[in-house]
Amino acid sequence: MPSTRDIDLWKSFKILLVGPNGIGKTVAAASFIEAGPVTIRDFDGRLEPIKLVYPAADIDYTSYGVDDFKTFLNWLEDIQRTPPKFKTIVIDSLTSLSMSCVLYQLQVKGKVKTGAAGLPSTSWDEINNETVVISKTLEVLKIMNENHGINIIMTAHPITKTSIGAKEGESSKYESLVAYGNKIGQVTPGYFNEIYRLITRKITMDGPVKRLALTNITTDENVIAKSALGLPNEIDITDGLFKAIMKHKK
Repeated sequence: MPSTRDIDLWKSFKILLVGPNGIGKTVAAASFIEAGPVTIRDFDGRLEPIKLVYPAADIDYTSYGVDDFKTFLNWLEDIQRTPPKFKTIVIDSLTSLSMSCVLYQLQVKGKVKTGAAGLPSTSWDEINNETVVISKTLEVLKIMNENHGINIIMTAHPITKTSIGAKEGESSKYESLVAYGNKIGQVTPGYFNEIYRLITRKITMDGPVKRLALTNITTDENVIAKSALGLPNEIDITDGLFKAIMKHKK
């Protein structure tokens, strides 16, 4: 019979990396090459920084977009039958994955040019399909982590949205991890034990820029960063996220 006494928090990780474009999320995920083979399922198309930081690294990747989104869905089915021989799976990024999913649904339904000025126009059907597809993605990745010990890393670059209040003229700004709807943005963090907010900081005016991962931020609305590993509130990831995490292994 399973016992919580036997849970190993360091056997494999489920990490959500959050931050603006260009902050170094993909490079941080790529640092897990030190733990074993890495595969990146790329929806952002910005892998060049990995080559700059890890020029000798042999990291497998496949890039997807609207036209070959079905290939990604097929990959999800394949790894359930035959788990991949990688130590880390990276989804880069949730935000672009969400967008590709919605646009793919529009294309399948022949609605790509039905909106104003020839632009795609979404409906609740597309957003509901996005919720189903990404929920399945998260469930499959959860199985890869829990049953096969594969590290799961997902990146996300928040989008600022405006919420209209009940009173006329009342509005407020909030962050969402996805472009459409709110369900996936709210559900996704619950799948991850580790959520890190990536930032940069200059220690001195003329000094080098440090890359940091904030690991403990809570607001009234939601959890922005958390760590089940008991990491400090911020860790220096300038020399690599994997190395920074492992420094704190007890």
